[in-house]
Amino acid sequence: MADRRLRTLVVDDNQDFLRTCLRWLAGEDGIDVVENTGSGEAAVETVARLRPDLVLMDLAMPGIGGLEATRLIKSAPEAPLVVIMSIWDSQVARAEAGMVGADGYLAKPQLTTHLLPLLQTLAAPRPGASGGGAAAARDGVAGGGPRSDAHPEP
Repeated sequence: MADRRLRTLVVDDNQDFLRTCLRWLAGEDGIDVVENTGSGEAAVETVARLRPDLVLMDLAMPGIGGLEATRLIKSAPEAPLVVIMSIWDSQVARAEAGMVGADGYLAKPQLTTHLLPLLQTLAAPRPGASGGGAAAARDGVAGGGPRSDAHPEP
């Protein structure tokens, strides 16, 4: 991941969390935040317009929530990696995230400790893998469908 910078979209309707997340990401090597937005609808439009490599998606938002926005984003050709974030660390939410095609799920309190290792796991070549999403095709980042090891346990 250090060899390239992931163009990242951050989606969250909580302005306090969004500011904190953006401040933390600004100091991380390998991540460039290209846009942030507060709704699932805006996330779908922004992904189509900017074609980021990574979307950090809040689970619960008014209107189109994170699961539906992820399903829409991942159904498009050359979809980016999508990591769903939530204040809840629930096995049900993790399973739902996997069912809509999310590449990972993180509890927000673990974001600063688990995001970079998750991205390294997603970037690691998998034996017999034939590639992944758009980021894999463009930049060598494995992204395919959800994997059990892409959802680190607390």
